[in-house]
Amino acid sequence: GSGGIWNAGLSLGTAGQVVKVNSGASALEFGTVSSDFVKIAAGSHTGTALELDNIFTADYTRYKVYLHSSTMPGYLNFQLRSGGASGTTSTASEYRYVTRMWYRSASSSSATGEHAWNDDKMRIGWQGSNTTDKRCSLEMFVDNPYANDMKFICGGLHHQYQQDYVNVAMFSGANDTAASTRWTGLRFYDSGNNSFVAEYGVYGLKS
Repeated sequence: GSGGIWNAGLSLGTAGQVVKVNSGASALEFGTVSSDFVKIAAGSHTGTALELDNIFTADYTRYKVYLHSSTMPGYLNFQLRSGGASGTTSTASEYRYVTRMWYRSASSSSATGEHAWNDDKMRIGWQGSNTTDKRCSLEMFVDNPYANDMKFICGGLHHQYQQDYVNVAMFSGANDTAASTRWTGLRFYDSGNNSFVAEYGVYGLKS
């Protein structure tokens, strides 16, 4: 109203903007919402390999990657990609990982582990029987993949439910390719290169 902090001459902002107090705390202005947790990419996948390019940049130093509502006949692997928007996959034997998995069925339970040194991919999911009724979700943390002064490291959890059992895998991995490499994307795929469906999201974290 008249005499308040609203400026009647303030032009209409653009789509997605909000009204906020300016830096001097003296008036209102239109602007974008600032966040330390920013969505970079999201969508749906149906097919064989899911390739997410140009998701890692110099803008953020930490990332969260999610796959959910996923069904996968085999187990889940991933590889790194470089080159930005039109990335290429690294299949060099430089992947090193360790995975600890637990499962429970109606009649039994078990814990097992897997690991590899200088593999051509990173395995992060449980194989189990080759059925399509598996429901999987993945939460992965990636530390500064775009930096050219350190090598790639990640870790996370992979959850899976099938009619006969429920299980979880905890994993940690690295890639020993020269630290000068700037990783810009990921390639997820089924162990048998089978088609699968999934929802995905990639988020950048400001440090």
